Amino acid sequence: PAREELGVFARQKLRSGQAIGELGGPRLPVHPFLRYTDRAVVIPASGANEPVFIDTGGANSPFHVPRLHPASSVGCAGNPNARIEKWTVQDAGATELGERMWLVASEDIEAGAEVRVDLKAFDGGYKRPRPRDDGWRRVRLITPP
Repeated sequence: PAREELGVFARQKLRSGQAIGELGGPRLPVHPFLRYTDRAVVIPASGANEPVFIDTGGANSPFHVPRLHPASSVGCAGNPNARIEKWTVQDAGATELGERMWLVASEDIEAGAEVRVDLKAFDGGYKRPRPRDDGWRRVRLITPP
């Protein structure tokens, strides 16, 4: 399993390129809020904007963060089968976000299998040392109802 002991598991077979779910949480400026990088997804800045990050775990937020986006609990591993993509919202209103971060399958994923992203997807984009994480090969799950 992924090393954080969180997880997202496929309820049905997922095809490569299929959207799995949106990553969410408070969006905060990198400076001064980004202190704990384990569950932070940095959104690349466009133009003169300061980069922001999604605090998916709530560790950096000055307020309580409810878990509203299950995809934000995706595990990290050295052998990913999904990726995080930035999607632009075409007709975003003045109070809506202009971009959203989505978890997308990068290969076919069988029902019951864990969905995993690369280790550097979180952690503010920094590459963490790769722990031995081949224990997932021995885990067999029963597909949820």
